[in-house]
Amino acid sequence: MIQWVLLNICLNSFSQEAPDSLIIPDYKKEKLSKNQIKALFDYLNQDGNHSAVKGGEGTEELKVQSSRVVYIRKVSDQQKRIIKTGLDNISSAQTDNIDYYVSSVSEHDYRAQLRIGVNFTDSIDTNSFGVNISASLESDYLSRGIGNSHRKKTSLVVLPN
Repeated sequence: MIQWVLLNICLNSFSQEAPDSLIIPDYKKEKLSKNQIKALFDYLNQDGNHSAVKGGEGTEELKVQSSRVVYIRKVSDQQKRIIKTGLDNISSAQTDNIDYYVSSVSEHDYRAQLRIGVNFTDSIDTNSFGVNISASLESDYLSRGIGNSHRKKTSLVVLPN
């Protein structure tokens, strides 16, 4: 027990001071830009062994290429407007057989999507609420949607034994 107390005292007394090598002399706090643009690209390649197209049997090669652009506009400290857009290219021998409804034999399926939304954060940045509308156009169908989101920040408090 005494060893734990001594170790705790030593760690606390030395952990509060930063070594000179960690101090940045010309550090300036700056505000972040009101606009953010993010570009993302995903690529998936499966050899097709045990694919979902034939119920886990057979070989169906699958390639998915997906690109996204996200634009975030900070209107105020409590409000952000977000636009997400993307384009997907899915190539498989028979992608449409996965859901048991055969609408066409698809060597390539293309999908374009758009989501527009707004997020609101409370003044102490613990709760965030958002709403959005979306649309997606694939090779053979159009889908539309509305959505909402809620995020709550919590802090972890560690109590001593």
